[in-house]
Amino acid sequence: MRKILCALLGLLFTISANAACKNLFDPTKAVLGDINTNGVIGELSYRIVSDFIPVVPGQKYVVSGQMYMANSGLRDFGPFITGYYNANKEFISGSRTAQSNRYITIPDGVSYARVEYGAPTNEGTAIIAQSKLQFEQGDTATPYCSACDGEIKNSLNLFNFTQYDQYKQADGTYRAPAYDLSGIQINATSDMIGKTYTFSVFFDLTKEDAPTYMTVLSYIGGVVKEGTKTYETGYSKVTFTPTSTNDYFGITYGSNGNKYVTFSEIQLEQGSERTTYHPYGSYCQQNIRVAT
Repeated sequence: MRKILCALLGLLFTISANAACKNLFDPTKAVLGDINTNGVIGELSYRIVSDFIPVVPGQKYVVSGQMYMANSGLRDFGPFITGYYNANKEFISGSRTAQSNRYITIPDGVSYARVEYGAPTNEGTAIIAQSKLQFEQGDTATPYCSACDGEIKNSLNLFNFTQYDQYKQADGTYRAPAYDLSGIQINATSDMIGKTYTFSVFFDLTKEDAPTYMTVLSYIGGVVKEGTKTYETGYSKVTFTPTSTNDYFGITYGSNGNKYVTFSEIQLEQGSERTTYHPYGSYCQQNIRVAT
């Protein structure tokens, strides 16, 4: 197969000219839960449910990848559930597929599918951001690649967190006192004024001595805006448009600052949506798969 060289921020990747990522599972839109018999999403924390994925009746789709569980890390998922929905996203029916059979055939009248991935209850909470789940058309799984929500041209991660490397753990996460994080207040630079940015952080508050919640915030024109609050695990994000260099964004917590918090995937990017995490100075590799 013909290969080309793609220079991405000074790094060279060898990629297939026709190897566009086929993964339809978007982790930024997935939720913890389970698909009930009426198609409603339940609240089981050890299962992951995809968003509504457009599908074609009569076509086969294959489910693959691994879940990341709080107590055991990456592991294969067991039998999976598929919910089928019409063009109005109304529930039609569901199916359970054995672990040995990873593909499904879409029934007539179905426009969308939601897939539920599961693991044993004793392995703790599922961590969506660190899972590597894939749903693609066909009956044979291809190597995992990220669906990368968002447009690649806007997804440069601008946030450099090296000043907190003292808190970095062996697994790449950070663990620091909450009061240290609340001291993070990054002022907007002149070239940010008038442009919209999204700041996001993944928090894990399931470990001992964690605050009641964590959240990110922005301070624009004297007004404080808190982002989505995280009480157990998940992303907190805030979108803001600086008006001066006195404006800033940062992190705050919901209880005693002597508590410790585990966090990762710190990201600042231009635009009003959070894309799949990618390290500082790199882009989300949408539609790019590294050749094996």
